[in-house]
Amino acid sequence: PEVLPGADPIHLHGLLGRLPDGSPRFQVVPLPARGLSDKARRDAHRGFCFNSRKSDSLPLDREQPDVRSSACLKKHGSYPESLPTASVIIVFHNENL
Repeated sequence: PEVLPGADPIHLHGLLGRLPDGSPRFQVVPLPARGLSDKARRDAHRGFCFNSRKSDSLPLDREQPDVRSSACLKKHGSYPESLPTASVIIVFHNENL
């Protein structure tokens, strides 16, 4: 069975934040053209310790640049092909949803 529907080399997570028909589950909320006022910026950080308005302005399913150093990229090519299976569980707490 397909574990992560819609997974491809760019979107390894599959259809993150998308409905079964492929449409976005959450709509992005663009930031004002002139940016946020000081009060709006403070309000966006309140309770989350990150700019929740900026977060809401970004699509969930977007390509991320590879920011690894050249040393890390070089090391990546020397990893063994056969590695043990592992599970990773990421717990989200107090998400701004």
